[in-house]
Amino acid sequence: MNYVCPTIVSNPGIHIKKWSPSSCGKIFNNTFYTQSIVFIRYATYVYFISSPNINGKSTYVRQIVLIVILAYIESFIPADEESIGLID
Repeated sequence: MNYVCPTIVSNPGIHIKKWSPSSCGKIFNNTFYTQSIVFIRYATYVYFISSPNINGKSTYVRQIVLIVILAYIESFIPADEESIGLID
């Protein structure tokens, strides 16, 4: 698992490449399942995350929020690369 120093940019949006949920990651054969996320704000202001019940939607959103908070307090992020814009 890699940790990177946060990069805060002036453009609104979130770009996180291969982040691993460090607090609730799934480990199988000593391997972390990594995910990537890109939210760029152009004309769309609402994103819907949908799936069947008990499928990890809340955990997914909590991990994104945790990474954003870690970036804003200038702590290291569990990802390969990331850039986070100003979010209100």
